[in-house]
Amino acid sequence: MTLALFLSPHLDDAILSCAGRIQRHVARGDRVVLLTVFSHADPDDVAGWAARRREDEAAAARLHAQARWLGLPDAPFRDPSYVDFDALTGDHAPGDATWRERLAARLCEHLDAERPAALYVPLGVGDHVDHRLTHEAAALALAEREPQDSPALYHYEDVPYAMVLHATRRRLDALGWSSHDVPPGQVDAYLDALAHTPYIASYLPPGPVRDRSFARLRQWPASSPTRSLHAELERLDHTTAARSEDAIWDYASQAPALFHTRERYRDLARTHAERLHTDAPRAERYWRLR
Repeated sequence: MTLALFLSPHLDDAILSCAGRIQRHVARGDRVVLLTVFSHADPDDVAGWAARRREDEAAAARLHAQARWLGLPDAPFRDPSYVDFDALTGDHAPGDATWRERLAARLCEHLDAERPAALYVPLGVGDHVDHRLTHEAAALALAEREPQDSPALYHYEDVPYAMVLHATRRRLDALGWSSHDVPPGQVDAYLDALAHTPYIASYLPPGPVRDRSFARLRQWPASSPTRSLHAELERLDHTTAARSEDAIWDYASQAPALFHTRERYRDLARTHAERLHTDAPRAERYWRLR
């Protein structure tokens, strides 16, 4: 049976971002594994993290996928410098270089053992250090493989961050990747959209940390494009979108902070789909390097 392997930085990211594509693979008869990297964290809240992994199992089961966990620690629990939102979306802590190599080695082991036909990796939209670390480690792991031994590689847009206007363009510019499918970034429009996003209201309320974060984000990444991309759009019909929404809300400890309500989630999903030029209730975009 063909395997599709989705790398999820945290216990909800693959389903938040890829629920439609997961269902497409399942409908084709593929086996789908959701491999969460940073699945264990606070040693003082063992019960809470066990409950989160049960949420992950329930959401994966709803979509007929398998949940697996690598057991690495969340950013704040591997380095004390990750103290707030600004730190979590800024530069990597020096110790992350070792974690990157360690994760790349673990991913090589999984690729050797599982031999997936397709590998889905976070693009890193939103700049969370764990998402970028997963992205970077996957690149290291694949660089050590011959092309004929490598799976088809897809980069997915990280939700909810990709729902923010111009957020994907910001990440592509930071990577030095180019695509005519994404309009040029506009920093003022990006920051305004970010300020009105539910997850920002939950995790970055008005105050000094927000001011510091937004001042840093005003500096738009500047780099010369080195790679070109091809975009694939996954349009979800109403049935697939509804099942995706239910799976997202299986993460009961996380979804309300990210979207506040189901109605707000649907509004954001529809708006994002419209920006991707489809009237589907939800759409997902995947990137392939040319």
